[in-house]
Amino acid sequence: MSLSTPLPVSPSLPDSHLTFLRLQPFLITSMHLFSGIFDV
Repeated sequence: MSLSTPLPVSPSLPDSHLTFLRLQPFLITSMHLFSGIFDV
Protein backbone atom coordinates (compact mmCIF):
# COMPACT_ATOMS: atom_id res chain seq x y z
CA MET A 1 0.00 0.00 0.00
CA SER A 2 1.47 3.32 -1.07
CA LEU A 3 0.95 6.10 1.45
CA SER A 4 1.94 8.76 -1.08
CA THR A 5 -0.97 7.90 -3.36
CA PRO A 6 -4.47 8.93 -2.26
CA LEU A 7 -6.63 5.84 -2.07
CA PRO A 8 -10.30 5.90 -3.05
CA VAL A 9 -12.42 5.47 0.04
CA SER A 10 -15.74 3.68 -0.02
CA PRO A 11 -18.54 6.12 0.96
CA SER A 12 -19.90 3.46 3.31
CA LEU A 13 -16.61 3.10 5.22
CA PRO A 14 -15.21 6.59 5.83
CA ASP A 15 -15.09 6.11 9.62
CA SER A 16 -13.25 2.82 9.34
CA HIS A 17 -10.69 4.35 6.99
CA LEU A 18 -10.11 7.34 9.27
CA THR A 19 -9.88 5.09 12.32
CA PHE A 20 -7.27 2.95 10.58
CA LEU A 21 -5.22 6.04 9.73
CA ARG A 22 -5.44 7.20 13.35
CA LEU A 23 -4.47 3.80 14.75
CA GLN A 24 -1.70 3.10 12.24
CA PRO A 25 1.08 4.89 14.20
CA PHE A 26 -0.10 3.17 17.40
CA LEU A 27 -0.11 -0.26 15.72
CA ILE A 28 3.38 0.30 14.29
CA THR A 29 4.67 1.37 17.71
CA SER A 30 3.08 -1.68 19.32
CA MET A 31 4.71 -3.93 16.72
CA HIS A 32 8.12 -2.46 17.56
CA LEU A 33 7.50 -2.85 21.29
CA PHE A 34 6.44 -6.49 20.97
CA SER A 35 9.36 -7.20 18.65
CA GLY A 36 11.75 -5.78 21.23
CA ILE A 37 10.17 -7.72 24.10
CA PHE A 38 10.00 -11.07 22.33
CA ASP A 39 13.08 -10.58 20.13
CA VAL A 40 11.15 -11.51 17.01
